[in-house]
Amino acid sequence: HDYELPKTDPFSSAVDNKPLIHHEWLSQIILYRIHQIFGFSGIRIMRAVLLLTALAFVFKASLRLTGRFAVSLFTLLVMAYLFRTRYLARPELFSIMFFTALYYRLAISEKQFGWPTYIFIFFIFVLWINLHPFMLFFGAVILISFASQITGRIPWTHRFFRDSNPAYNPALLLLLFLIAS
Repeated sequence: HDYELPKTDPFSSAVDNKPLIHHEWLSQIILYRIHQIFGFSGIRIMRAVLLLTALAFVFKASLRLTGRFAVSLFTLLVMAYLFRTRYLARPELFSIMFFTALYYRLAISEKQFGWPTYIFIFFIFVLWINLHPFMLFFGAVILISFASQITGRIPWTHRFFRDSNPAYNPALLLLLFLIAS
């Protein structure tokens, strides 16, 4: 492409001249720079750090939610097994790490979020959406929390759903998520 990014998707066999969307541009820059500076060893270290960080958040969330070390260790082992197909140095490593970190933050929060937390999460969303589009699946987690809060206000639903009073405002978080997306 004469040293330019392609304008159409060269891998699309279903549609000719489909516009190419560079949705993982930030992770590609990060991976390129790490490789340029540290070589493949740097990529391997980055991959290990991202996955170990994600697994640490899984373990901490499980320990916090269950209070049982054995259950948390089992959860950690199951997640490590499930992540085994995702050990490649790919942009989705950023998504795995951000997903587990934000889930941990939402799951363990006891005191109400303040504006600085919402602003920080918004910037994480903006960063994440430019690293990997899997960020959109985190919207489902927020949407479920939002739906839980709405159904909790319907008088007869308390028989079917657990009371949901998260430390964050699901409507505000959903709005920030949509704006960042």
